[in-house]
Amino acid sequence: MHLHFYANANALSVRSWPLTGYPYLVFYVVHDLDASRGLVGGLCLAWSGLAQSLRSGSQGSGFGPGLRHHAPMAADPTPLRFEPMNALDYFRLLVEDAHSIPLLEAAFSLGLDADPALDLQSALSEFDTLATEMAEHCRGSSTDSDRLQRALVFFYAKKGFAGNATDYYHPDNSDLHKVLHTRRGIPITLAVLFSELVRPMGLEIDGVSFPGHFLLRVRLREGMAILDPFTGASLSQADLERRAAPYGVRLERLLHPASARQILIRMLSNLQVIHTDRGEYERLHRVQARLAILQGSERG
Repeated sequence: MHLHFYANANALSVRSWPLTGYPYLVFYVVHDLDASRGLVGGLCLAWSGLAQSLRSGSQGSGFGPGLRHHAPMAADPTPLRFEPMNALDYFRLLVEDAHSIPLLEAAFSLGLDADPALDLQSALSEFDTLATEMAEHCRGSSTDSDRLQRALVFFYAKKGFAGNATDYYHPDNSDLHKVLHTRRGIPITLAVLFSELVRPMGLEIDGVSFPGHFLLRVRLREGMAILDPFTGASLSQADLERRAAPYGVRLERLLHPASARQILIRMLSNLQVIHTDRGEYERLHRVQARLAILQGSERG
């Protein structure tokens, strides 16, 4: 069995290849080099849990902190070998199964191209804190419509998220961790954040890869609500017909939900155009490498 890990200054991710006779493992050890439980200590805690599971075949009782596992362990004497994983290989692992891509984590990981020292676990933890605050803000909502309205108020009015109308094509608007800090983004990054925040509250929300402007759709008892994530506004039928008119396609065909893979391709396609226009060829090549991985996963 080979264990591959992705690490930066503040986080370590370890994942096993799905070899014959082995389960599929993903676990994270978040560490602070200045704290009492540093890299070595955190890794030892996770390793001890993994070793115990290998010996016992248990399904969770002996796992270390943050361990996610998806199948019973089978003991095997094969030596374990640790191999470093770069950001691109890490992305490849995240998106290898097009039907179960962890969109939030994969979208955050795109920021590693601009900021190789990005602490993904810290960014995800910050997102989780925001999600907890939103859930508290929406507590007591009696209907999905009420829950949606409270979520919109929390996200756009209370937390100040908005579209970056003054510098729309700046690459920071496409990096989820930057949008989380600046509260400014483009439709697709705002849509990813908002949908991932509200979906755990039971709302049926999907991204819509509408041409020219990413949208959100929410299924409510009263019908389907279509939102513009750039402003948080609900769009009327007339608004949508007007936006669809230049494309010569029936509106219904333009409102199909986008898959996680399609959303990532659109995010990367935006960055591809931006880096080309700005002459940022090193970043452009990184984006193109990610796009090639996603296109390969479609063929697979």
